[in-house]
Amino acid sequence: MIYIPKGKAREYGEYALNIYRGCSHGCKYCYAPAITHCSAENYLKALPRKGVLEAVKKEAQRYAGKNVFLCFTCDPYQPIEKEYRLTRSVLEIFFNNEVNVTILSKGGLRALADIDILEKNREKVLFGTTLTFIDSRSAEWEPNAASSIERIIS
Repeated sequence: MIYIPKGKAREYGEYALNIYRGCSHGCKYCYAPAITHCSAENYLKALPRKGVLEAVKKEAQRYAGKNVFLCFTCDPYQPIEKEYRLTRSVLEIFFNNEVNVTILSKGGLRALADIDILEKNREKVLFGTTLTFIDSRSAEWEPNAASSIERIIS
C-alpha cells in the first residue's frame, strides 16, 4: 500500500499512501482519473481501498522516521472520511510507529476532525492545502471541495 512516488511526485514525500480509491471533490482539472485509468464519473464514487488499514498496520514499522505523503490520487479529507474515518486510523497507526506524514487536502474544516492528534504529533506532520482563485466560478472547478476561504480558516 505504501509506495515510492516516481518522477516529480517524489518532491512531496519519500513514500506515499492513497487511502481511498477515487475522490468525490470532482475537480475539473484532476489528473487522477487518467492515471488510474478510471472515468471521471466513476472516480467521483470514492471508496476505501480494500485492506488499507490491515496493510498499513503491517507496513508502518518499516517506515519509522520516514515521511509518507497522504495522498496523490485522493483527498484524505474528502466527504466520505466522515463516514469511514480511515485517515484518522492511518494517522494513529503512523504516529504509534513514529512515521511522519505530509498531508495535502482541499477538505477545509473536515480536517479539523483530527486536529487533536495532529496537534499532539505536530513535530511529525506537515499539512498543506491548495487554494484555487480561478475567478468567481471556482466552485464550478472544484464543486465538492471546501471553498478556498474555508481552507484558509481551517
